[in-house]
Amino acid sequence: MLNGKQLEGLSELLDGMCGCEESDNSETRERMKRFAAAAMETGLTEKQKKLLTLMYVNGLSQKEAGEILSMSQPAVSNMHRRAVEKMKSLSRYMV
Repeated sequence: MLNGKQLEGLSELLDGMCGCEESDNSETRERMKRFAAAAMETGLTEKQKKLLTLMYVNGLSQKEAGEILSMSQPAVSNMHRRAVEKMKSLSRYMV
């Protein structure tokens, strides 16, 4: 399960997905955090989880994350796009 720091680090990704603002009510933000945790745990491959954690929690660039994961930048870009698309598709089922 993701810890609080990891969930907070994903706020940039979540805000882009739902159009949420920092000022949105806490109930909406909490729902998004729960969704992120569920999506990261169940909907993504281990490598996708690692990539999103490196980028959104640790603040690394695609190039830096690729070096750690032993992947080229274009491969990282493709994996990132697919992971975000998968999370967006899972968000349709968010309650």
